[in-house]
Amino acid sequence: MWLTPERFDNLEFSPDVCVADLRRYVPLPTVKAELQAYLLQLKNKLVEAINEDYSDYVGLSSKLGGLEGAVVRMRQPLLDIQGKLTAVQDAIKAELQALQQGLQRRQDAAAARATLELMQEAAASTGKVEKLLEEVAAAAAAAGLQQQQSAASASGSDGGAAATAAAAAGGSGEELDAHCRLLERVSGEAARLLYLGERGKHLAFVKGLERRVLSCRMSLDRQLQAALTRSLAARAWPAATHCLRGYLELGDPSRGEEGLRSGLVSPLIKQVVAEDAAGPLLASLAAPGSGLGGFDLLGAVLLAEISQAVADGMPGVFSPGNPAAFQANFCAGQDLLAQLEALAASRAAVERLRASSAAAGWAKRWNLPVYFSLVFQDIAGTFEAAAKASQLQQASPSQQQQQQQQQLRLAVSAALWSALQRCVAPDVFLQALADRFAKLAFQLLRLVVGSLSPQLAALLAGLPGDAVAQLTQTLAQLAGNIAQHGQQVLLLIGGDVLERCMAMVRQLKGITATYRMTAKGPPVRHSHYVAGVLQPLRQLLETAGPVQQLPDALKLLLARDVINNVNERYNALAEELLTTVKKTESSLKRLKKSRPGEDAAAAATAGAAAAMSDSDKICLQLLLDVQEHGRQIARFGLAAEQLQSFNQLLATVTPPEQQQLEQQHQPGSSAEQS
Repeated sequence: MWLTPERFDNLEFSPDVCVADLRRYVPLPTVKAELQAYLLQLKNKLVEAINEDYSDYVGLSSKLGGLEGAVVRMRQPLLDIQGKLTAVQDAIKAELQALQQGLQRRQDAAAARATLELMQEAAASTGKVEKLLEEVAAAAAAAGLQQQQSAASASGSDGGAAATAAAAAGGSGEELDAHCRLLERVSGEAARLLYLGERGKHLAFVKGLERRVLSCRMSLDRQLQAALTRSLAARAWPAATHCLRGYLELGDPSRGEEGLRSGLVSPLIKQVVAEDAAGPLLASLAAPGSGLGGFDLLGAVLLAEISQAVADGMPGVFSPGNPAAFQANFCAGQDLLAQLEALAASRAAVERLRASSAAAGWAKRWNLPVYFSLVFQDIAGTFEAAAKASQLQQASPSQQQQQQQQQLRLAVSAALWSALQRCVAPDVFLQALADRFAKLAFQLLRLVVGSLSPQLAALLAGLPGDAVAQLTQTLAQLAGNIAQHGQQVLLLIGGDVLERCMAMVRQLKGITATYRMTAKGPPVRHSHYVAGVLQPLRQLLETAGPVQQLPDALKLLLARDVINNVNERYNALAEELLTTVKKTESSLKRLKKSRPGEDAAAAATAGAAAAMSDSDKICLQLLLDVQEHGRQIARFGLAAEQLQSFNQLLATVTPPEQQQLEQQHQPGSSAEQS
C-alpha cells in the first residue's frame, strides 16, 4: 500500500512533504479520495472509543471531591515563593539599570574625548599646513631673487641666454625637485586636514576653521600649478611627478590633467616636437607601478588635446563634403585610437579610455550619417541609371573588360556588380557603417529583381518551349542555392541567440546548492530562470528590425532551430547534473553505512517520516523546470510534445517510477484493460 497511516504519528510529519512524495506515484484526485476514506475511518474509531469508556467519563466528577482543599493548602507557599522571586527580580533590575547608566556615562565620556582630540588635531594640522605653506612661499621667493641676481650678473657674458632660460624655467633641477618634494609633503598634510574637516563638519569649532582651510587649499593649489608648469618647462620629470602625486593626495586629479594638457601635450602637438621630448614623463605616468594611475592620461589629456588641436588647426578634417578624404581621415582617426589603446597598461585602462568623455567627443566630430548619404546617392544613382532601361542590354566592352572574371553579359548585372564592389571597397567602406552598407546591398538586389521581372516575362514569351524549360531549371537551381545561403544566414543568427539562451540555462547548476544538505522543503513550482531561457529569441522575433520583416515561415524555422539546439544542450546539462547527484548520493550512503552508530537515530527518523531525499528534490525541481520550459515553447506556435529534442529532455528528468505510472495510465494500457 502506498498510503501508510504510521507516517501521520510522527512528530515531524509535514503535509507538504507527504503530498509531494505521493504525487510522484499517484494522481492527486486518488490521494484525496484515499485520505477522505481514512478520515471517515478515524471518525468511526473515535465514536467507538467514546462509547467503550463512556461510563468512566460520566463518573469522573464524583472522583474529584477533595481537590479544592488541596489547592487551598498549596496556595500560601506558592504566594510566598512569588514574593521572594519578585524581590530578587527588582534587585537585579536595579543593578542592571545602574550598570547601563555607568556604561552610558563611559560612552559619553569616550565620545567627548574623541571630539576633543579631533578638534585639537584639526587645529594642529591647520597650523602645520599654514607653516609649511609659509616655508614654501619663502623658499620660492628666495629662489626667485637668487635667479634674478644670477641672470643679471650673467647678462653681459656669452652664457646670458642660457642663464635667462634657466631662470625662467625655475632654477636648477635639484632646487626645483626639492621644492616639488616639499609641495608633495604639504599635499599629504592638507589631505589629512581635509579628512579631519569632513569628520568634524558638524562641530562649531571645525566650522570656524573652514576659512583658514579654504585659504590653505587655494594657496597650495596655486603653488602646485606653478611648480608643475615650471617642471614641465624645464623638463624636470621627477619634479613633475612629485607635483602630480600631490594632486592625487588631494583627491583632485582633474587639475593635474589640466596642467599636463596645457603644459605638456598642447606644446607638443602645436609645435610638433620630437617623439622622445616628453617620453620619460609619459612613460612614468603610464607605468603600472608608478602610483599615478588616478590620472586619465590617454583620454582626458592626450585624446582631448589632440581632438581640440585638430579641430582648431584643421577643421576640414571632420567635414564629409569630400567623401574620399573624409573616409581616409576617419580611418586615420581610428588608427590613432588603436595606437592610444595600445599604450594602455591594462584592460581596465582601455575600458576607461573608451568610456571617457574625450572618446565620446571625438566620435561626435565625425558626421557619419552625412557621409553615408553622399555615398548612397553616388552608388544608387549610378546603378539606377543602368537599371531603368526599358529593354535588356548587353554590357559595354568596358564593362565586360572590368567584369571579365564574373562573365556578366547584361549591362544591369555589370552595374549591380560594380555597385556591390563599391559598397565593400577599402576607400568607401567603414566598419562603423557596416549595417547600412549591408542594407544598401540588399536594396540594390531587390531593385534588380523588380526591374528584371517585366523584361524577363516579355523575353520568355518569345522563347521556344525547350529553352523555357532549360531556363526554368537553371533558375530553380539558383533559387535553391540562394535558399541554402539564406538558411546559413539564419543559422548564424540563431547561433548568437543560442549562446544567450544557454547563459540562462546554465543557472540550473544552482539547483544542487539549493537542496543539498539543507532543510528546504520540496519544490512546488519551477525555478525563476526558466522564464528567461527563450527570452533572447522572443526579443529577436518581436523587436522591430530585419528579422521581424521575414515571412512567418522563416521566423518559425528560425525559432524551431534555436529551440531544438537549446533542448539538446539543456538535455546534456541535465544529464550531467543528474549523474553528479546520483554519485554524490551513493557516496553519502556508503559514508552512513560506515558510521551506523552516529546516524542510527537520524536514519530511523527519516525512515519513519518517509521524507524526500535531497536527490529527489533536485530531480523534482528539474522536472518542474522542464515542464515550464515546454509551456514557454508553446508561446512560439510550436507543440513541445511534437519536438523529439524536448521529449528526450523530458524523459531525462522524469523519474523511472513516474514513467512507469504514466505508461500504466495511458489509454489502452494492459493495467486499465485488466
